[in-house]
Amino acid sequence: MAIRKSSSSGIPFGNTAGRPTAATGQPYFNGEANRLEIYTQASGWQNIIQEVPGVASITGNYSEATNSGTIVIAGTNFVAGAIASAIGTNGVEVQAQSTTYNSLVQLTAVFTGLLGTHEPYDIKVTNPSNLFGMIPDALYVNASPVWVTSSGSLGTFTEQVSITLSALSTTDSDSTVTYALASGSSLPSGVTLNSSTGVISGTLPNIASQTTYTFTINATDGVNIIPRSFSILSNVNQLPTWSTAAGTLATIYDLSRTNYSVSATASDNESDTLVYSLVSGTLPPSMTLNTSTGAISGTTSAVQTDTTYSFVLGVSDGITGNSVVTRSFNIIVKAPFTQTLSGSGTFTATDTTTATLELLGGGGGGGTGNGAWAGGGGGGGYLVARYNVVAGQSYSYSVGSAGPGQTVCNNSNHTTIGKGGDSTFGTLIAGGGEGGNYLGGDLGEGGSNTTTGASSVIKNYSGQNGGHASGGGDGSRGGSNGLYNGESVSTYGSGAPGGENSLPGAHASGNGNGGAGGPSCQTPTRGGGNGTAGIIKISY
Repeated sequence: MAIRKSSSSGIPFGNTAGRPTAATGQPYFNGEANRLEIYTQASGWQNIIQEVPGVASITGNYSEATNSGTIVIAGTNFVAGAIASAIGTNGVEVQAQSTTYNSLVQLTAVFTGLLGTHEPYDIKVTNPSNLFGMIPDALYVNASPVWVTSSGSLGTFTEQVSITLSALSTTDSDSTVTYALASGSSLPSGVTLNSSTGVISGTLPNIASQTTYTFTINATDGVNIIPRSFSILSNVNQLPTWSTAAGTLATIYDLSRTNYSVSATASDNESDTLVYSLVSGTLPPSMTLNTSTGAISGTTSAVQTDTTYSFVLGVSDGITGNSVVTRSFNIIVKAPFTQTLSGSGTFTATDTTTATLELLGGGGGGGTGNGAWAGGGGGGGYLVARYNVVAGQSYSYSVGSAGPGQTVCNNSNHTTIGKGGDSTFGTLIAGGGEGGNYLGGDLGEGGSNTTTGASSVIKNYSGQNGGHASGGGDGSRGGSNGLYNGESVSTYGSGAPGGENSLPGAHASGNGNGGAGGPSCQTPTRGGGNGTAGIIKISY
């Protein structure tokens, strides 16, 4: 644009490009900048009439963490040498550490020493003419995130274990905080950091020895970055250890095969879930292993001879790379054992177990009458009980003898004469039946039992009283027309003359029998019938 002169003042005017090239001291009206200018060698083109600067806006942040901030100020009428300052709520004006003139409409100011307690700050621009402009409440001090989670160890864990640590915690009054690993830091392989929540999670890697992982995490609000160092200690996962000793887990007897159960157990220091397995060998038929508990259960099959089933069990904690820990066991299944004892003596147990003992006392002998009825002998007591025996230990026993038929006339001492013997094993007693009484209609009483030492009693019956007999009348078979064990007992053995041993009673419903009543004392050479001998059977 050509330079023009005003008609009245003779002052040239035009745009910025039209300024005269050699016009020191010459005024010029710049229509583009809308101001009256003058050129000097020291300062170039300057506004002859100083104008008030205007502050329109600012961009940038002030960081509490670094106690500094670079602010770009936009406005009008800025000149070289302008100074920016910040005025806090306490009224104190803090001049920028530096103010850079970018253009008529832009300055860059660097501030330090501003406190959050005096925010918000007014931003003021003062031109060299001391004319100034200001924008109120424009600058805030950005508060730094504050760590709540203490530095140091976040916990001790086991290798290859899945972990989820509580979120790292910070507070920030004016921003959202995010988390990131600091440069040069790393988490264990397989473990990650959630940048939004601060949760550290994943599966720790397999290690050969105890390892401490140390790392630094930055908490940032986009302006301030606050680091903090943490660590995780990882221990080598220990293998499970067997609690059950190797060798024989159980000896299973014929009497206890149904739904038998025995366990082999292990433990784990890290409380991992254990899994049991059959590594080799054979379990007893129909028995199975519970892989969660180590219990071996089921109903074993009967064997003809004692049989040992040998096998190896394994236990694992489920951690990848860990070995299965094995141990050898066996279960012995015993063949059924039954023995009928006779006379008296000692029985030596071949196993330690609970035996079943069946004891029957001797039956009482029949009595003689004196022209009247003679009593039949009382039945022996009957006892079936469980009894604990120990291998190699001996137990005394005696099988009850049969009570003899009486040949003594007018004998009333039936508790001793004609009485059947007691059957005994250890502390068990099945009493013998009493002898028959001569008095009309009197009966020989049945034997009673003692169960001392029994672990449980299966059957326990006193013997039945002897029946009535007249002369050479009938002997009692288990009782006098009564009910025994819910079963009618009304059959009698035939009496016979004394001396010919009238028919001994057989076993009726598990009860021993006394002898038959004898004839009249008028035939003294003949007595009542003999009773029946007792029984002892042991089985396991």
